[in-house]
Amino acid sequence: MACVTTRSRSLDCRNSVGGIKAVYIADFSDKGSPTLSATSGTITAWSDAAGDFYTYSVRPETATASFNGTFSLPNGTKFYTHTISFKREKLSGYETVEDEVLATGTFLIMYLDNNGKYMLLGYTNGMTLSGDENGTGTAMGDMNGTTYTFTSNEPYKAYEVDSSIVAALLA
Repeated sequence: MACVTTRSRSLDCRNSVGGIKAVYIADFSDKGSPTLSATSGTITAWSDAAGDFYTYSVRPETATASFNGTFSLPNGTKFYTHTISFKREKLSGYETVEDEVLATGTFLIMYLDNNGKYMLLGYTNGMTLSGDENGTGTAMGDMNGTTYTFTSNEPYKAYEVDSSIVAALLA
């Protein structure tokens, strides 16, 4: 099969910003049936997932996501490592219980970026907690809480989720 480029790409306007506004987490086993547009790479409908995503609010400039590619010419392979990191302040007993759930499960993670786009990580294999850093800080202004990092190796980049279907997905 020949792999050919399908279009030109010009420079876009410089009106994009970094950062994440919110993180949404659902159990991978509750994936349901997303409908993926082959032409736009966007999830345009999603059945059997209503109310499955729980909101993890994040403070500005405390969350980041990436989906970086690894390509092997000799092996003829490619994959993308999906990663999201976000902070939750205040250590507590409740957080300890929730951390145990996050440490043992596999999840779909959607986020809303500062450009108003919803992106889904872990579509094929699910995201797992690869690290959490808990601490009290030293100075009065330091963070007291946890930084979570979730990762997954996936066959494709993150998919955009059409904003018109997001409200139905949230718990």
